[in-house]
Amino acid sequence: MAINLDFLGRYSTGVFDEGAAEITAYDPTTQRLFVVNADAGIIDVLDISDPSNPVIATTDGGEEIRIDVSDATLPDGFVVGGINSVAVNNGVIAIAVEADATGDNGLAVFYTVGTTDTAPVFLNAVEVGALPDMVTFTPDGTKVLTANEGEPNDDYSVDPEGSISIIDISGGVETVTQANVTTAGFTQFNDQIESLRGQGVRIFGPGATVAQDLEPEYIAVSSDSQTAYVSLQENNALAVVDLTSNEVTAILPLGFKDQNLSPTVTTTFFEEEELPVIGTSQAQGEILLGGFSGLYFEGVNPDNGNLQFITHPDLGPSQTGNADVDGDGTEERVRTYLLPDLEPRFVRFEYNPNDGNLSITEQVLLRDQNGNPLSGRANLETDDTGRIPIDE
Repeated sequence: MAINLDFLGRYSTGVFDEGAAEITAYDPTTQRLFVVNADAGIIDVLDISDPSNPVIATTDGGEEIRIDVSDATLPDGFVVGGINSVAVNNGVIAIAVEADATGDNGLAVFYTVGTTDTAPVFLNAVEVGALPDMVTFTPDGTKVLTANEGEPNDDYSVDPEGSISIIDISGGVETVTQANVTTAGFTQFNDQIESLRGQGVRIFGPGATVAQDLEPEYIAVSSDSQTAYVSLQENNALAVVDLTSNEVTAILPLGFKDQNLSPTVTTTFFEEEELPVIGTSQAQGEILLGGFSGLYFEGVNPDNGNLQFITHPDLGPSQTGNADVDGDGTEERVRTYLLPDLEPRFVRFEYNPNDGNLSITEQVLLRDQNGNPLSGRANLETDDTGRIPIDE
């Protein structure tokens, strides 16, 4: 089924290139869109009941609605460093908040969505891992997950471990305590560093352990809410999290290309009589095309794995012989065009790397601006006697 998208409306923060509208989450009950404004360190709350004209939501008293987590009741001593992600489920907003100091643990902060004319209300906040960069609810709504990136500072003097925090909210967000938070890390993989590298996992930080180097970025949860898949964007890998045991069970590499190796070039040489034949059926037999003057590689056919090319032959079949072409009584070695009126064309063909077969898939015949077929005859100038002194 085709999906067509039509432009309806736009909200502009008026801030360019500063992350003033990064992550969005929609609540269908209030028809509000919650938008991470990383530039201001707040959540902008948009009213999109009229999607052609999204505006900042307001209270019934006309006050613009925004969420500033710095105003909430947060753990003692916590300093907000930034707002990174937002998610909404069943009337609850979850916000991923990083700490101001590199390496310090962040928070998951919870609010109500409010009503169509009231502001969201703070509910709770719990500590998660270092630099929570993404937050999401499981499909069954019983857990909230944060991907804690754990980025180092510039000189790697501080390099916190990456992790995934799992928050059990089955008893209600208001009742959640730190005892409901499990943070799953990667220390169990520290002694597998060389094995993981060999499989294609990128582990590169100076002196970093596996747990320090892995940086969870984004989470997708299975429809049964039993498994989470977490992208490790700096490491070219995925982490698999068992949401029953709340443990990381596997690291799946996405493949590794060794850039230190020179590209492998394979060259095949053909004897003249073994040259591949590109032909097309004719009533009187096969017409061979020759004089290939260019070759363009289009890609790999996804259906059969064949290599796809475009070429343009500049002449038809020819035969070699001797003839007196300039009238001086001496025969020269020449190539005779068997079909001088053969129309030039572009030829699309496929090469099967398994059996070496070539097959033409399309020919585009060339015509002039009046639609007349072009000829394979050479465009040659004659001298004053009508003879052709040069060839091309």
